[in-house]
Amino acid sequence: QDDHLCRILRLTKDGSRLIHTLPFVEGATTLPTLSASRFATPTGFALVYQDRWIHIDYRGQRQERLLANPLFKSSAPLRIGDFVAVILRGAGRRMSLNLVDLETGLPYLEAPLDTSAERFLKMVANDRYLFVLQDKSTRVLRIDLLHADPPIDFQLPFVPHWGELQSVRAYGDGIAIPSNHGNQDTAILIERPNRPARVLPIEDREFGTLPTETGIGWWTRPSRSVTAAPGPVTVHWIEPGMDRPWTHRFLDPSVRIPQYLSRIRNPQRPHGKGFLAMQPAARDRIEVQALDLGDLELQWTQLIPSIPFTGLVEPTPIPRRAEGGWVMMLRESQSRRSGARLHCFSFDDQGMPRGSYSTPSTARSLSMQRLYLLPGQVLLRNGDVITLLGPK
Repeated sequence: QDDHLCRILRLTKDGSRLIHTLPFVEGATTLPTLSASRFATPTGFALVYQDRWIHIDYRGQRQERLLANPLFKSSAPLRIGDFVAVILRGAGRRMSLNLVDLETGLPYLEAPLDTSAERFLKMVANDRYLFVLQDKSTRVLRIDLLHADPPIDFQLPFVPHWGELQSVRAYGDGIAIPSNHGNQDTAILIERPNRPARVLPIEDREFGTLPTETGIGWWTRPSRSVTAAPGPVTVHWIEPGMDRPWTHRFLDPSVRIPQYLSRIRNPQRPHGKGFLAMQPAARDRIEVQALDLGDLELQWTQLIPSIPFTGLVEPTPIPRRAEGGWVMMLRESQSRRSGARLHCFSFDDQGMPRGSYSTPSTARSLSMQRLYLLPGQVLLRNGDVITLLGPK
C-alpha cells in the first residue's frame, strides 16, 4: 500500500512480480477492507467495490463495469457459484438485488426489493434459491436462481434480531434459523413456504451455530455456573432429507475445532463435510482427528508429538482441505525471548504425514499468517515473508 494505491503481486515458485496497481480513494490513509468483496475466478480475481465490478487477470489486465447503482454498505456481497449477489441502493433509497457474473461483470438477475435503506439486510443461498431477510421484519424473500418459480414472500413467526440473522442458513426450499423468543426455549426453526415449521429444541444448553456448507450445524454444551468448569462439546448437524440431526460428542472440553468453534472473526465457510479436531493426548501431545459431518466413525487420527497441546496459541488457524488430504498450521507459544513459532503439517486422506515445516512467527496478528492452496503446493504467508511449500 502507498497512500491510496494497492499493489497487486503474483506469487510463484520463482518469486513475486507486480502485475497491477489499483487506485482507491485518493488521500485515504488506509485501504478499505476488501476481504468480503474479492472473489477468485478461473483467470484471476474479481472485486466489487463501491459502484463497480473490477476484474484483474493473472497477466495484470484489468476490466471494469459500472453496476446499476452503488453497493448498499450494510449488506455484504454473497458468492453463489460463478456469480456474486449484491444489494444496490438507488435514487430515492430504492433497493435492488443484482446477481453479477464474476468473470464478465454482466448482470444475470435483477430484482427490486421492497425494503427500507435503514434496515440491515441478510442474504443466504444454496444452489437453487436465494433468500433475503431484513432486520425488524418477519418477511423473507425467496428467489429461484433457475427461474423455474417466481419470487415469493413468506413470513417468520417472530421478528428476528441481528444475531439471529447472522446465524440463518439456506435449507432446501426454505431457511433454518435459531430462535429464542418469549417464554420458549432456544430452538432451530426450519421455515419453508406453505409448509408447517419444523422445530428442533435446544434445552438447557450453551449454544452456537456452525458455518457448515450445507444444512445447518450447531454446537452445545451443558449450561453451567460462572465458577464451574466447562462440560463436553457436542456438534449437531442436519440437512434436507434427514429425519433427525447427526451428533458427535467430544468428551474433552478443551477440544479445538477451528473450522467451527473459532475465535476468528467471520471465518470462511468450510468446503465439504470434512473437518479436523484437536484434543490433548497423553504426555501433553496433540491428537488430530478427522471427521465428516454425518459419519458415525472417525476418518483417521494422528498424533503430533513435537508441540505440547498446552503450548497452542489461540485462535487456531483454520485447516485447509488440500488435494488428497489436509494442510494445517499451528501456532506455538514459547519464551518471550524466542517468541512464537509457526508449524505447518500436511496429511494424506488416511492421516499419514506428508511433510512439515516450522519457522519463527514474524507477524503481529493472525490476519498476516495464512495458508494459500496452489496446485500441488502450499503458499505460507508469515507477515511479510512468503514461503512456497511442496515438491520442487
